[in-house]
Amino acid sequence: MNEGKTFFDLPQAQTVPAGSRYAVEMGDGSGTKSVTHEDVVKAVGGDLPLGDTKDLETIAKDNFVNAINEIKRRTDSASGGAAIRVLTTDPALYGRVVSVTDGKTTLTGSMSYTGECMITGILINGNLTVSASTEEGVTAETTVTVTNYATYSAELDTRGEYNRIDVKTAETGLYGRTVTVSNGTDSATGTIGNDGTAKIRFSFSGAVTVTASDGTNTASASLNVSGESVGVYSVDLQLYHLTVTTADKKLNGKMVTLVCGSYSRTGTFAGGVAAITFDSNFMGECLIGASDGSRTGTVKIHPVPSMYAYSVTMTLAVVYSALIDFSKSAPDKMITYADDAEGMEHSFASWRDMPIFKDMRPCVLKNGEVLYYLNPDNYTQKADRTAADITTLGNDVMLEIPYRVGYSIEWLNAGKNLLKVSVTNEPDNAAFKYDAFSLDSYNDCDRIYIGVYKGHCSGNKAYSSSGKAVTVSQTIDTFRTWCRARGAGYQQRTYGSLKLMQCLFIISHGTLNSQAAVGTGYVKSSHSAGVNTGGTNAYGFDSEVIRTSAPAYMTNQEHQVKCLGLEDFWGNYWEFIDGLTSDANRNVMTCDIAKNFVTNGTGYKNNGNGGVTANIANYMKLPQGGSDAGFTARDVSGSDSTYFTDYASLYASCLALFGGGWNDALRAGAFLLHVYNAFSFSYVTVGCRLMFMHKEEPKETEEEAA
Repeated sequence: MNEGKTFFDLPQAQTVPAGSRYAVEMGDGSGTKSVTHEDVVKAVGGDLPLGDTKDLETIAKDNFVNAINEIKRRTDSASGGAAIRVLTTDPALYGRVVSVTDGKTTLTGSMSYTGECMITGILINGNLTVSASTEEGVTAETTVTVTNYATYSAELDTRGEYNRIDVKTAETGLYGRTVTVSNGTDSATGTIGNDGTAKIRFSFSGAVTVTASDGTNTASASLNVSGESVGVYSVDLQLYHLTVTTADKKLNGKMVTLVCGSYSRTGTFAGGVAAITFDSNFMGECLIGASDGSRTGTVKIHPVPSMYAYSVTMTLAVVYSALIDFSKSAPDKMITYADDAEGMEHSFASWRDMPIFKDMRPCVLKNGEVLYYLNPDNYTQKADRTAADITTLGNDVMLEIPYRVGYSIEWLNAGKNLLKVSVTNEPDNAAFKYDAFSLDSYNDCDRIYIGVYKGHCSGNKAYSSSGKAVTVSQTIDTFRTWCRARGAGYQQRTYGSLKLMQCLFIISHGTLNSQAAVGTGYVKSSHSAGVNTGGTNAYGFDSEVIRTSAPAYMTNQEHQVKCLGLEDFWGNYWEFIDGLTSDANRNVMTCDIAKNFVTNGTGYKNNGNGGVTANIANYMKLPQGGSDAGFTARDVSGSDSTYFTDYASLYASCLALFGGGWNDALRAGAFLLHVYNAFSFSYVTVGCRLMFMHKEEPKETEEEAA
């Protein structure tokens, strides 16, 4: 199509496609020949004086352009030499020092936060080690072989070879603190940032503990790290927080203390609130205490690992007192209230929601542990009103006194006609008596449980169970043995617990006539036998339910009575009282420590006889008084309607019975203490009542645990 055209008339091409051909006059005289473009280029290159690229001392030998560019890069370097471009996608290496070394000479750079570091001017060659370490000390490294002045590449990463724990915490006291990961042999550390997080890499496995301390408390978490593959784990470090509130303005600015064994922490009330931070050393039962300088307040908590926040209300300890004036004789006129009882009404209804009384609760106890609490108005029900099992032996129905309560019984004048009876919920006041809480040593129990029912014995063991026949006709020794056979802490009812309940009765009812205040009980003189346990289950806590629905029950002497949570507080069957005897001179002999009880009183404390020089028995007018001797008889010139209105006796070398039996009529009551019978006595009208005295187990120290 270009025929007839001259050379200059031909279209001009902008490129020479591969395979193009030229007409070339050959220089060897062979004439004009067709030559490909590729052959022309090859021939021209061979004639240029550049040499063979294989002879270049460069890495880039594929062509001269790449070789020239490599030389330019060397020239642009300030000091010349090779360069290594180090890359990472591991955030833990961002901002960290990167080093290159042959073992003798080391060059360094800094990893950018985009994951790149260029190290230039490398004048050493051979196998060079490139490395960088995380803040936690985990090192990533690789090897680069440098043979000439070129640019090389390397990648670093720690994540493929190490486990990682992501730690978070909301505990501001741990910010900036060291956090440690350890399996007991190996460990790794990091620092918790101001965002409450830390990332720690480590190369070990097994049972791992993560800990951090604010300087006082240590937060910890545990996890199991598999040794089969690396992984990422997470933990949340938490401390325990207690908030104590009080409405008592006298406590503002005062210190509040949390104690568990040998460990303690403190806070200070401000605006009625105090905050205490603590750690896992406080896993046992803890006592919270505060004082305004004259009175103390205590609260118990029992931390568990699943709870990190506790809130309690603090009230100062109370002292309730009753002054009994024996210049008067009417039992409901003899008492006036004092201390924190002042202004209260003389009826249990007004006391039911007051400290101490509101905390006394019926419960089902099994092997020394509370299974559940009961509805105080109906013991056949749990506190949530569902059915309770109170008939199975071993499910003992007990009255819980959940903390130490002290009592005091003291004459205020030399004439001994003004008696002060007091109780307090302060756990250790030298002016008060705590023998009710003394098992192996004085005041060593933190709470006690008194059998709601008279004792039923089976298999040589005593129980407190509903719907059972009361076991009788055994000696006090036998009953003591059968009560203790239930296990450590189980005892026959103690004189200390009886004195405490008698004091609580006087305070809460404001009278000495228990039968008139609560009910006569099952005591009719024509009765020939007692009745089974459980007759008062639906009577209420203090017979208040039945007094409303069937008031005649309380006066006809045909029905059992419920007083301060206990069935047959008096009446139906007598019960032995342990820890009280008389000697040959009618001295009142008492023992504080339950483990030391013996029937004949050997080793007991001698409290004197109050001037009683002959055996006495009649309605009590005056007690011995004093917190040790308590309400044993001193003067029995009263009647069934004056003074204590209950029968009492004090004979030489005798043991103690309490409460009265099924036919004792108006002689029975809360103060019928009969120190009358020989140490070997047993009878068909006399049984026992079970107790359990709880002792907190000593907290195991770290050394003991190890």
